Amino acid sequence: RRDIDLGVVNVVEPVVDMVLTPVTAGQKTPAETGSARPRPSTPQPKPGVSGAPSAPVLPMREIKGSLKVSQGRIRMAVSGTDRVLIIDTLNATLAAGGPGHPVTFDVSGVQGGYGGRFGVQGMVEWPENGRFDLPHLTACVRASLDQFELEPIGAVAQAVSHAPDMRGKLNATL
Repeated sequence: RRDIDLGVVNVVEPVVDMVLTPVTAGQKTPAETGSARPRPSTPQPKPGVSGAPSAPVLPMREIKGSLKVSQGRIRMAVSGTDRVLIIDTLNATLAAGGPGHPVTFDVSGVQGGYGGRFGVQGMVEWPENGRFDLPHLTACVRASLDQFELEPIGAVAQAVSHAPDMRGKLNATL
C-alpha cells in the first residue's frame, strides 16, 4: 500500500456567501422532509457474486497532507430579512498524518459585528480496518465560545428549522 502525500494546501482569504430561505409556519424543514442531506446509496453486489455488499473502503488512512485556511470569511444571510451571521478572521487547519496517525483539526474565528470568538480543536482516529464506520471512529473534540452572540445563530437556525428566538451571549467550553 502506498501513501499519497498532498503536502500543504494553503487557502488565503476565502469568502463563502450563503442565502438561506426561511421555513414558514406549517412548512416542513429540510430535516423533516429528508432533503437536508443526501442519503447514501447501498452498494449492490456485482452480478454473479453472492453475499451482502461490503462497506466502501475510504483510503483516508493512506493520505498525508494539510489544508490551511487563513483569514477566511463566511456570511450567511436569511432571505427577506436583515438577519445575517458573519464569521470573520476564520482560520483552520486540517492535517492527516497517514497510517497510524490521527486526522487533526483546529478552527477558530471571530463573530463579525459582535466580537465573539470561537474555537474547535480535535482529532479523529480511523479504525484499523481503514473503513469509514462512524460507530468505530475514535474522536476527541474541544470547543470554546467567548462572548458569542446568539441572535445571529438563532436567525440561521430558524431559517432551516422551527428553532425558537435566541438572545444573549454565550461563554462555554466543551
